[in-house]
Amino acid sequence: MVSSLVDTSGNISEVQILNPEEVQRKLAAETVRVVKEGPKWLPATQNGKKVIYRQKQSVTWQVSAE
Repeated sequence: MVSSLVDTSGNISEVQILNPEEVQRKLAAETVRVVKEGPKWLPATQNGKKVIYRQKQSVTWQVSAE
């Protein structure tokens, strides 16, 4: 699980892994990097106004032995 803050412009900040004890350290670091470097998000709206929103989402990695 990863958590991040999405501001009213769609920028991402405060990216963190919520269950670090369950995730291999390198995959956790890569997850944080990918979320931070990803595109802007659509900001949340409430009563027609853009608001800051804490997003939580599950991330699944498929690792192959290549």
